[in-house]
Amino acid sequence: MRMVRREPVVATFCCAAVCLILARPALAQSARELRDRATDLAYNLDHDEAVRLLRQAVSVEPNNAANHRALAATLWLNILFQRNAVTVDNYLGGFSRATVEMKHPPPALDAEFRRESDKAIELAEAHVAAAPRNALAHLDGGVQGRAPQL
Repeated sequence: MRMVRREPVVATFCCAAVCLILARPALAQSARELRDRATDLAYNLDHDEAVRLLRQAVSVEPNNAANHRALAATLWLNILFQRNAVTVDNYLGGFSRATVEMKHPPPALDAEFRRESDKAIELAEAHVAAAPRNALAHLDGGVQGRAPQL
């Protein structure tokens, strides 16, 4: 009978365990964690990364109105910046120009904003219908609103 040394097997097992433990947070992020990170990114004007994380949150929990609402809100903020409706001057105080030319929103972002906003409303209304005595369902339903005309 051939003897196998334990050290290489144990070392390999330990290395694999450490790799799995370190990789776990990146792989197993909840939609809530993704929304929290995306909110931080959006407030730091990193809209593209925030939108990417929120799209990921929607894919993790597609039936959660909060995910669709957060994505719609971040897309809307992105659209506002792209249309020059919100400028850096708003954050720094004062305006460098008396008037700001409003551009039309990018069609793809506009469509995605409307789709996500409508889905958030649909899910919130379904939550209220399923649990009419649940105060949180009504709160979630009240937070939703119809998409503004851009």
